[in-house]
Amino acid sequence: MLYDQERASFLALDPNTPVVRYLEGSIDDSRIAQPEQFQLLLASASPTELESVENHHDTIQSLIQIADDERIWTVTQETHLTGRRLVACLNQHRPHIVHFTGHGMWDEAQQLGFLALENDDGSAAWIDSTALSTLLRSRNVQLVVLMACEGGQSGTSRWAGLAQALVQYGIPAVIAMSAPLSTQGAELFTENFYRALAAGDSLDQATAAGRQALLLQPGAEWAVPALFSRISDAQLWHAADAEPAHPSHTQAIPTQVTSPPRRDAADPQPEQPGQLAPPRPVPLPVVDGFVGRVAELEFYEQQLREGQIAVIAGMSGVGKTALGAALAQRVCVPAKIFWHTFQPDSGLDVVIWKLAAFLAWRAQPELWRMLQGISANDGKLPPLEILIDYVVQMVSGRGFLLCFDNFEYVEHAPVMDALVESLGRQVRAGHLSLIVVSGSRPDFVREADFAPLSGLSLDDARLLIEHLELNLPPTLLEQLHELVEGNVELLIMAGDVLRHANGTDAALDRLVRADNIQQYLLDELDNTLSDGERDVESATAVLGHPSTRDAIETTLDRTELDQTIKGLCDRFLLRHHEHESLRVYDQHSILRIFYYEHPSRQRRLEMHRRAGEHYLRIEPDAYRAAWHFTRAGDVEQAAMLLANDTAQFINAGAASAVVGLLLELDGHELSPLLAARCHVARAKLQTFLGEVEAAQVAYETALERLATVIDVAAARSVTVQAYLGLGELQRYAEPRSAIAWLLRARDAAAQEPDDLRAEVEIQLGMAQINTGEFDDALTALETGLALLSPKAKSLRATALLNIGNVHGYRGDLEASTAYARQALAIAQEMYDYNRMVAILQNLGVDQAYAGDWDAAMTSTQQARELALQIGDVRRRATIELTLGNVNMWRGNDIVARMHLDECLALTEHHAMRKQSIWAHTSLADLFLRQGSATEAAPHLDAALDVAQAIDANSELPEIQRHQAELLLLEGDFAAANAAATASLAGARDLGMTLEEGMTLRVLGTAQTRMGANADAAASFAASVALLDERSPYDAARTRLAWARMLLATGATAEAETQLVRAHAWLHKLGAQREMNELLHLLT
Repeated sequence: MLYDQERASFLALDPNTPVVRYLEGSIDDSRIAQPEQFQLLLASASPTELESVENHHDTIQSLIQIADDERIWTVTQETHLTGRRLVACLNQHRPHIVHFTGHGMWDEAQQLGFLALENDDGSAAWIDSTALSTLLRSRNVQLVVLMACEGGQSGTSRWAGLAQALVQYGIPAVIAMSAPLSTQGAELFTENFYRALAAGDSLDQATAAGRQALLLQPGAEWAVPALFSRISDAQLWHAADAEPAHPSHTQAIPTQVTSPPRRDAADPQPEQPGQLAPPRPVPLPVVDGFVGRVAELEFYEQQLREGQIAVIAGMSGVGKTALGAALAQRVCVPAKIFWHTFQPDSGLDVVIWKLAAFLAWRAQPELWRMLQGISANDGKLPPLEILIDYVVQMVSGRGFLLCFDNFEYVEHAPVMDALVESLGRQVRAGHLSLIVVSGSRPDFVREADFAPLSGLSLDDARLLIEHLELNLPPTLLEQLHELVEGNVELLIMAGDVLRHANGTDAALDRLVRADNIQQYLLDELDNTLSDGERDVESATAVLGHPSTRDAIETTLDRTELDQTIKGLCDRFLLRHHEHESLRVYDQHSILRIFYYEHPSRQRRLEMHRRAGEHYLRIEPDAYRAAWHFTRAGDVEQAAMLLANDTAQFINAGAASAVVGLLLELDGHELSPLLAARCHVARAKLQTFLGEVEAAQVAYETALERLATVIDVAAARSVTVQAYLGLGELQRYAEPRSAIAWLLRARDAAAQEPDDLRAEVEIQLGMAQINTGEFDDALTALETGLALLSPKAKSLRATALLNIGNVHGYRGDLEASTAYARQALAIAQEMYDYNRMVAILQNLGVDQAYAGDWDAAMTSTQQARELALQIGDVRRRATIELTLGNVNMWRGNDIVARMHLDECLALTEHHAMRKQSIWAHTSLADLFLRQGSATEAAPHLDAALDVAQAIDANSELPEIQRHQAELLLLEGDFAAANAAATASLAGARDLGMTLEEGMTLRVLGTAQTRMGANADAAASFAASVALLDERSPYDAARTRLAWARMLLATGATAEAETQLVRAHAWLHKLGAQREMNELLHLLT
């Protein structure tokens, strides 16, 4: 170690003096931007024939503690590391840092380093430095720390030693031990090293911090850690990008858009087996040949600055995508940009999955986890409109710039109005910025505010021609620019044609005389291609989507096309992109349309058939396979693929595309059974997409086709699914009609698999809850629960939650809570945040009625925070309801009114009719407690209207109870008695014990006002008997009403007994309104 005599210390201990074994030689800079969380793999191996390294487990435990303290480390442990587990860990967790504790050695003869992993039997499995570095570099590992016996010893060459070898093969940095460290020394070094690294110190500074911690260790352990690197600045990460800022008008305009540097967050990983890690966000398009556009960039930048949205629309070929990418790069850092290019058959559902992955890479993994958790457990995703609410809320307020290219393909997609409205609110509030690139003016842009993008100016066209390395005289350039009107794609094509022409003047003269300039250029361009290049263009057009080289080669039944493809890319006749770690190719639409028609019809059919086989077997994608089989004329094969499993299409964001293809198949002759299966599949997808009317028609059409199927047994399963789907569609709007369909499903499902029978029973029970048929609902739900297989976790959670709901309606809060907690455990296991919000909210209601208002507020606030986290706007309505009710009970009327008004607004905005009943009844309750009959009456009328319209019988007893209270305020005691009697009968018929107890209190009050004190006393006593164990607060309210009657009749001692018992709970709960009344009665 170098010693500084002037400072009397070793340089290796000074964080300001880098001491690194810097290894010369060129190497690609594979560093990434600093992640928001560090992924650390702690691995160890202790082969049986080598010295035990068990004592290093204390170091591992210490590091995990660091992870908990710092909140920025994600630590994965792997003991007894085998080669197979190493690969699995690298693939699954994508660590930035690999920390290995074990044994290593250097083979002088082979000049190779080796690390000792384990075989399955515990013996040593030596992996050499070449293989190890290949594994690590391909996974973007940035740093390796070797706690290995000889890991830091140098060999005779500059690359000798395991550490040097890893750096040689591309690992940015390696820390290795030149001698074994003691257990305490290892712990001290690792803890201080990682703390310094997390604080932003450079590698050499962090290493010095670790060495300093070893100063008090015996011997010279501080000299053992050695840092090897070829990073000249010792920074493990690229510098983080600055925060987004609008540049000044004097900022230099980029003349060419290149692939921007990525700011990588820690690789988000699946939480359960079977879940997929989110793909990396799509970078901005790599647009070769972008030049100029200074005025346009300034114009659209001003639009973004003033209104948070820029709409770039115009005819094909004018350079909209390139301009959009340049604008995005100009105004926002790459880490904040989401870019999505729609395809001709795209829907909005694909954006949900893409944005979920984007957010997961931006430390917001909740939506991705939910989508994956539900999908991995065969669950059912919330409808698309709800998912849109989720994702818009999650991207709002975080400085993101969302960019949608080819927007014209989805402008009239299902629920587009919901997306535009939701995004519009966030844009207007300044919480989000949008760039929309479209081939036409979007409907949401007023014509008066719209200016289409035109072609390049003459000056910009000159820059493009120079970029294409063409030398045209000014007069010829002016002619060319005028002919193509500055169209970028036509200029590029013209440049290519002129480059390959024998004479530029003659070629341009022919161009001037052409009747159709675009067709002329395409024909001339085609003449410059070889047969092989022409075939690749045709295959790419036939594929129709961005496709891999393998897909192109399969479609042509050829191999080794890489040079042909590269040449076409160099001429801008193919474009390439990175898609989920694969390079894919496509064309401009002008070229795609031309080359699709180029092969003969027969050859084109054969190409589609081969493409279909490719996506069926090589790159499995059922939708693409079906799309190609349809165009190859094999509609039966396509139909079988599309009708097989709708969940796979929903979970891939392809529901809209599949619906479009199924509609195409309607015009083809299929067997009645297969046609019915297609209609049912389409209906399921349309239900998810929010096309309820279309879904109902599709289900009914399926039943018509099934009626003609001779093989009844073969048709039975499809029939059950059609009945089930119709029941699910009508469960809220027409619950009695839903029950009728589901009863038919039950009859038809008698011989079907248990899980299908279970789903029918569970859906039936949920519909019966809506009509207040609680006995039948409980029977159906418990039957369904008993039939479920262990794998049907999502349905199990649904059954448990709804069984709890039945018990809650009946006032058995203990049972309700127990079932809710079982459902919550399953939802947490599945990362089903949507269901977790509902369960937590239900728990809050149970706890509120049970008299634990603090716990109720905690559960409800947890539900509210989770709803805000995932953007669940609709569920917030019932959360606001609970918060409003608890605050009303506590006497916090202003806060209660705020929550209840918000609840009502949400239910009306999202057409949540049943929930609107609850909002109206609670607002009426609040006004009644305040003594305002005039304000309560409209809410009760509105609640009754909706309840009768949707046949919500279970809501009628509460509405009638409040009507009785209203009549009491107005002094119509006989009418109040009649209303309370009707409410009581309804509650008893439905088995609603809590409601029965509360209505008996109102009935007793009416009887008191009518002078029937004996009847009133009986009603109050019955009320207390029902409520004491179920709802202490409502029991206390009954005791107050009872005491009021007793005092009026002179029974002071009995009244005081009731008041004392009421006081115990009211004081504990903090019910201020009732406490004030109680104190008034006592005095």
